[in-house]
Amino acid sequence: MFFNQADLKTQVIDDNSYRQVLAHSGSLMNVKVFFKQATPAAPIPVHQHVHEQTTYVLKGAFKFEIREATGTQVQEVHEGESIYF
Repeated sequence: MFFNQADLKTQVIDDNSYRQVLAHSGSLMNVKVFFKQATPAAPIPVHQHVHEQTTYVLKGAFKFEIREATGTQVQEVHEGESIYF
């Protein structure tokens, strides 16, 4: 499956962030998220995804929380690091 940059739509998440769904199919979704400005103390509302998702930090850092039946993991991720959830 091919997904072309020219066809990507930008979706507003909140006042500080927006995203582009780069590719998706079945149970996997790859998303590019943009933050207008760094807000390290601002909480991101807890939400759930129906898809499995990968995240790659292109620039900067942010705190990420993954909640699973086995417990909660919280970690600050930095440029060059990835998350799979």
